[in-house]
Amino acid sequence: AISMLSSSTLSNSDFYTGAFPSEFGSALSGVFDLNMRNGNNEKQEHSVMLGALGIEVATEGPFSKNSKGSYLINYRYSTLALLEALGVNPAGDILPAYQDMSFKLNLPTEKAGTFSLFGLGGKNIASFIPEADSIKWTSEDDSYGFDEKQKMGTIGLSHRLLLSEKSYLKTVAVASYEQVVEDEYFLDVNDNYKSKVSYRDDIETTTYRVSSTYNHKLNAKNTVRAGAILSYFDFGFENEILDYETNILRQAFNNSGSTALVQGFAHWKHRFNKDLTLNAGVHYTQMTLNNKSALEPRAALQWRVNGRQTLSFSAGLHSKMEHLGVYLFEGKINEDWEIKPKTNLGLSKAFHGVVGYDFVFNAQWRLKAEAYYQHLYDIPVSADKTSTYSIVNATDVWDVIGLEEATAEGTGRNIGLDLTIEKFFAKQYYFMMTGSLYDSKYTAANGKEYNTRFNGNYQFNTLGGKEWTLGKKKNKTLGVNAKFALSGGNRFTPIDLVASQEEGETVRFRDRPFEQRTVPYYRFDVGISYKINTKRMTHSIMLDIQNVTGRENVYAEYYDGETNSVENYTQTGLFPNFNYRIEF
Repeated sequence: AISMLSSSTLSNSDFYTGAFPSEFGSALSGVFDLNMRNGNNEKQEHSVMLGALGIEVATEGPFSKNSKGSYLINYRYSTLALLEALGVNPAGDILPAYQDMSFKLNLPTEKAGTFSLFGLGGKNIASFIPEADSIKWTSEDDSYGFDEKQKMGTIGLSHRLLLSEKSYLKTVAVASYEQVVEDEYFLDVNDNYKSKVSYRDDIETTTYRVSSTYNHKLNAKNTVRAGAILSYFDFGFENEILDYETNILRQAFNNSGSTALVQGFAHWKHRFNKDLTLNAGVHYTQMTLNNKSALEPRAALQWRVNGRQTLSFSAGLHSKMEHLGVYLFEGKINEDWEIKPKTNLGLSKAFHGVVGYDFVFNAQWRLKAEAYYQHLYDIPVSADKTSTYSIVNATDVWDVIGLEEATAEGTGRNIGLDLTIEKFFAKQYYFMMTGSLYDSKYTAANGKEYNTRFNGNYQFNTLGGKEWTLGKKKNKTLGVNAKFALSGGNRFTPIDLVASQEEGETVRFRDRPFEQRTVPYYRFDVGISYKINTKRMTHSIMLDIQNVTGRENVYAEYYDGETNSVENYTQTGLFPNFNYRIEF
């Protein structure tokens, strides 16, 4: 529920929702280009924050008085122990705890260029602990619990070398690792409620990537950029299930695989005049697994109608390599469910077309509108004509590996309109409102079109805030911020109640995928802050109340065998978070 990257470590970032530039590849829907900022290279700064979720410690500064280099380190540790003591747990019955650290070392040199060492790592534990008292159990399910452990780490080294006044070369090498281990267990009433693991998953993914980009400004009107990206992926997936006869965990399957992805791009930016700019380029992607490839031309034209209005037009082809398990997973999940490798599958592809309009009312107000159309093709779907499976609806590893036979005959489309009205922070207040109307469909192997899992149809957000300067010395600030979100409910496949009652578990209509939606989602958040600035320190007291109304939004529906009816999974209700931060 909380981003691993602390906002205090980020600089400007770009979010591309479609028809993104040629330097970005292996993505269909969009790109979030995050950039970590450099630490202060002139003086040391530190901060400590204590709150209901735990602690956060950050430090930054120069390596020495004569150094132009800097460091930036941020560490967070969180536990819900304090909130639990107050009778509040935002995760319901699930008890999460996490910690993470991010850092960046910036090392400029006079002749060898600028080196940056950066990293991000963390781990998360989420668990449900059943009560060791069978008298309080209403069904056998109450004896079951789970522990889910997640950890990931990324470390990278970047180098930027200025070749001349008009050109530079930037190279980045990155390694990342991710692991998810999930244990399901039960309390054995015949063995003093001792916990016994009945099921275990261990999923590991490792990625190595090297990229290099050359940028050259030919003249005032023309700039060219070219680069290459080499990625290596490795995954492992182990599954164990308890044999109740021998009381031993037996391995169901232990699968692994690896491959590489080669990408290259070239980009040209041409300014016809001060009002008309063309960005054109091409991206190339090839999987070494089966040599399936894609050549993706892209172009964008921006026209400044006048000093306040801008029109933009962009279009291009895009491709993406799916999770490696889609192509290489092999295993016998049970006696009737055997998965074989699907190396015949290639890259998923899409065409993007976007028209944008930007209107700056004045220095403080801005309106932006964007209409888009995306056509997806060569999408992996089930080869079974009676199946409605498509990879576009995948949300977990079982959606990825559970495909027995597949073909790349699937298609899809996304069409929508986005609107943003923004008032920049000035005169001590800001405001922004965004709205989106869209339709998201896919076509299965049977040739029929269905809603995708993500077809909520609409999304609306509004947020704003106001600050007041207080005190005789004008060194105190009171701030109030608020956010309201409204969106169409999650899509789900209807439950066949009669079949569920007969089977004693949730059974859905296979031929009606994502036909229904939960009730609309809405949430209202409020934040209050009080800041005191002194000569050497800044004190901040913050109270954030998420989901002020306490609405328990419906996440999904399931069949409850105890009540013989359909029930709801709900999301977090009221969630207060109190923090105290000191900066010095």
